[in-house]
Amino acid sequence: MKHLRYYDLKDIPKEFTPKVPKEINPFVKKYTLKRKPSAISFYVFEGEEREELVEIIGKF
Repeated sequence: MKHLRYYDLKDIPKEFTPKVPKEINPFVKKYTLKRKPSAISFYVFEGEEREELVEIIGKF
C-alpha cells in the first residue's frame, strides 16, 4: 500500500532520490517492484516501524 502511494514522484531528480536500502533490495528485486517508489516508501517509516517492516519483508 505504501509503495503505490509514491508513483507520482517520477519528476524527482536522481540526485534527491535515495538508493534502495540493502535490507529491502532482495525483496524489491524478487517481486520486480519499481526502485524509486520502493526506496522512498521505505524511508517513510522510522525506528521500530522500520525494523518491523524489515523483519516482515525478510520472511518473504
